[in-house]
Amino acid sequence: MKKILCIETAYLPPIQYLCKWVDRDEVYLEAAEHYQKGSYRNRCYLAGSHGPLCLSIPLKKGKNQGQSIREVQIDNSTSWNKHHWRSIQTCYGKAPFFDHYAATLQPLYHSPPRFLFDWNLRLLYWLKEQFALQTEIKWTDSYRKQLPTGWLDLRNSISPKAHRNKSDPDFHPQPYPQLFSDKLGFLPNLSTLDLLFCLGPESDLSRYTQTSFGGEKKPGG
Repeated sequence: MKKILCIETAYLPPIQYLCKWVDRDEVYLEAAEHYQKGSYRNRCYLAGSHGPLCLSIPLKKGKNQGQSIREVQIDNSTSWNKHHWRSIQTCYGKAPFFDHYAATLQPLYHSPPRFLFDWNLRLLYWLKEQFALQTEIKWTDSYRKQLPTGWLDLRNSISPKAHRNKSDPDFHPQPYPQLFSDKLGFLPNLSTLDLLFCLGPESDLSRYTQTSFGGEKKPGG
């Protein structure tokens, strides 16, 4: 039986999000949901010199939580993409593997697409390639409150908001050499960019998870 995960879209997601893709045959991005504010859908967290730095993508009418996620448009009039790339470069320009990954990541920031879902998808494909994940990326065409038997349902389980973040006993943040750690200590569960820029080819998402998120969720479970 195929191992299938269903999860919402995310912008340069945290380690916890992407490590759930390990050993999954297919990942279905929830494309039939409504946009939700205060989530990883349009924000990520980097290691800044003064602590975690949040990058948030500006949206056109995207703050309406009743809007379909596929219809949420990025406000590309603000040159946010240049600001985000400068922030990434400022945070990680001195990281051991920044130049290695920047060569293929920076061009993606030159002309972001119109829709948030498409932009996130572009970056998720890029991350999939960098981490050598064999998972096939798909997306749903209709919303199901109860997913088929055997699917792992992690929709709205991983959030930057503590009160929305569901318990995950199978996620084990493992310290690794980070920039600014001498001043800030280890900052867990940042964007997977942090892991790549700091560890490069030695990045191993399987180190952060042991089993599935609370077990496979059955319909009605």
